[in-house]
Amino acid sequence: MTSIASSSRSGKDHLLAAALVSGASQEEAAQAAGMSVRTAQRRMADEAFVEVLDALRRETVRAVADRLKAAATKSVETLIEMQDPQYPPGVRVRAATAVLDQLTRYQRSAEFDERLAALEAEPPEYIDA
Repeated sequence: MTSIASSSRSGKDHLLAAALVSGASQEEAAQAAGMSVRTAQRRMADEAFVEVLDALRRETVRAVADRLKAAATKSVETLIEMQDPQYPPGVRVRAATAVLDQLTRYQRSAEFDERLAALEAEPPEYIDA
């Protein structure tokens, strides 16, 4: 993988990439990196920079997903706890509904992933015209 550090770009590219990944506009990112908007636009036209930027974005998404996965177990435990008879019926119903809703979403996602994996594993069929 290409890295910004290995390219001829300065440390300003690191600042530009970090700002863009964190959600800044090109104008805001350029300012944070201490470069003109036009320079930031040129960097965005550079395939190597965009490749690194995309990799950083994927890395960020994976890190966020990992944190959400870690929090999911605690969240499920909380919802299960909220179904205890000590809580008002309305709270228990909402907690039970949330658990079932999330279970249904998870099952659909898992089924989709399995189907996609099966399709990707099959060689494509070519139709003779």
